[in-house]
Amino acid sequence: MMYFNRFSNRLLPILLLGISCAQSAGDATLAPQGIQTDCSQSSDCTVGLECHPEWNVCTLSDASEQSVGVVITPMAETGLATGHLSDVLVSPKSGHDLTMPSTVRIAGRVRVTNNPIQPSIPSILVAVADSAVIPGLRLRTQTSATDEGYALDLVAGVNYTVTVTVNDLDRPTHRFALQSPISRNNWDIELPPLGDYPVLTGRVFQATNSGIQPVKGVRVTAMRVDDYHQCTTAETDKLGSYTLRCPFESGAYTVHVGPAEDGPVMPSFQVLWNGADRIEVDADQTLEDIVIPESVSEQIVTLQTVDPSGNPIAGIPITITSALPDNGQWTNAVFMRTGSTQSDGLWTGSILQGLHHVVAKPHTSSQWAYRTAKDWVLETEETNTMTLSSKVLFSGTVRAHDGTPEPYARVVTRRQWMQDHTGLKTELEYATETDETGQFTLPVDQGAHHVSVVPGTGRALPRWYGDAPTTVGSAGATLSIQLAPPAVLSGTITSENGTLLQEAAIAIYRLSDADALLIGRGVTQEDGRYHVVLPEKPEEDDTP
Repeated sequence: MMYFNRFSNRLLPILLLGISCAQSAGDATLAPQGIQTDCSQSSDCTVGLECHPEWNVCTLSDASEQSVGVVITPMAETGLATGHLSDVLVSPKSGHDLTMPSTVRIAGRVRVTNNPIQPSIPSILVAVADSAVIPGLRLRTQTSATDEGYALDLVAGVNYTVTVTVNDLDRPTHRFALQSPISRNNWDIELPPLGDYPVLTGRVFQATNSGIQPVKGVRVTAMRVDDYHQCTTAETDKLGSYTLRCPFESGAYTVHVGPAEDGPVMPSFQVLWNGADRIEVDADQTLEDIVIPESVSEQIVTLQTVDPSGNPIAGIPITITSALPDNGQWTNAVFMRTGSTQSDGLWTGSILQGLHHVVAKPHTSSQWAYRTAKDWVLETEETNTMTLSSKVLFSGTVRAHDGTPEPYARVVTRRQWMQDHTGLKTELEYATETDETGQFTLPVDQGAHHVSVVPGTGRALPRWYGDAPTTVGSAGATLSIQLAPPAVLSGTITSENGTLLQEAAIAIYRLSDADALLIGRGVTQEDGRYHVVLPEKPEEDDTP
């Protein structure tokens, strides 16, 4: 059993199946390597299914056409950019051949203007399309610029934003627009000399009973409001001083501060300047002092995680957070401290005074459930105890479309919710495999779970996923799952000039108004042919 915990801003697309195909010995057709056969002729299949002539598995005989999005990723050696195709009408019955969009290559060097000593600067280039062809997905290309230069392979006719990041903490990230690029060689990207960047300087202080004192170890950065171009990040010295270099553009900037690693106990926040949340930058300037209020004072607390019998639980990761109200110095202030309980179940650390949200996030192999304690005033004179409970059991059976048990299928559940104190989406993921009888038992946390199933290796079946979440209560839950019969889509992938592409990865997405849903994957073989197992189009899908 595996148990993951991660934060995300959106639900990751659900993959339905990925099958690689291999050339059959002595056969001109392609059959997937290791696929378990279940028929030799259509009479071996149940009503509505037919025996696939190449795979010898029962597939849908009347699978509907679907309008899908397709992502094709060629091998790097081809020099072709990843292609995104939208509203592709595919039919498993007749198959579909695909052609890559045109690729343009831009090559040159990254260098500093009027600097003959260093003709090329090592850096990372990332090009991201300004708009999405497939909902929720953006064309993205990354490459490294070396002493020999760089080369970017892009899709013709697409507008990109290119970001250049130099391995130099004194130089801000450089960003520029690239509209409908055409192939070019010797197209150098010139960066301004360091002296041409606007410089922001300032100091950070802590208010105390005896006045203000400079604070060391505070991270400071600034960001341009209109386009989120970011200045460099600096750490204050013993005098509380910092220096930032900002992108060449003038405009309104917001300033953000927070503790550096091993820095002071303080919140992260956006600075207010006489009540305003931004400042105008067009040249070198010294900013007003940033003063952390006297009310921000630390205290040392001890926390212990225990089981229902009071026995200590070691190795539990702990996160303590609190949102501080806006005042004259800051907005969006959040304090966060992380740690892990020791062998005696104890964690001791410095935090700010006030109400806190405490989250216990057990490790992957732990039997203990996720626990949140809200609005907790942690005591300084005594140990604060947090009792953890065991997970509950989520069990069930997975069967193939013909009713036979489906062994070694991967069962995945995901529980999601928004953290009200941070605004972040939290996702807990749990996974296990069915046994030889198709049964599974999975310890999980209580709540609403989104469930999906990946058939075992060699099974030409689409992944199943629940359209509605399954509620798991204090008594656990049981679920019976039956996989659908497959619809097999086949075809070829060629470049713009008609060359068949081998070892090109293909991913097929079901389109929606929101994010697209990944429903099938495959890889082309030596003759450019691919096979992808798809689910049937859902009845509520009104795509043509």
